[in-house]
Amino acid sequence: MQFTLNMIQPRFKAATVGAVALLLAACSGSGIDGKYRDPKGNTVNFLEDGTAVFVINGTQAIWKWATYDGNRLKLEPGPGVLGVSAAVCDYKLDGSSLRVTGCDYAMQLTRV
Repeated sequence: MQFTLNMIQPRFKAATVGAVALLLAACSGSGIDGKYRDPKGNTVNFLEDGTAVFVINGTQAIWKWATYDGNRLKLEPGPGVLGVSAAVCDYKLDGSSLRVTGCDYAMQLTRV
């Protein structure tokens, strides 16, 4: 099943709205730093400090991210986000397109 940013929204409603404490330190300089949009208009901003800010239908959630082994991406939700676990995915950055595959969070994003 293809994961979309929109699928995360029900889980955020169950969690406390707002920023969540974060767990994982991240690698900077991976090249994927920046803001992206999915086809439905939801966004994710991969900050250099390893914070990922997801905005899904107007609801914001803070995650952590890190890259390693050249093409692996770890996504880890903040505590309080129920029913969602960390995942290690494959990723490919091709120009302004970021494709995340090989995990429950597979998505196609375009840099904005």
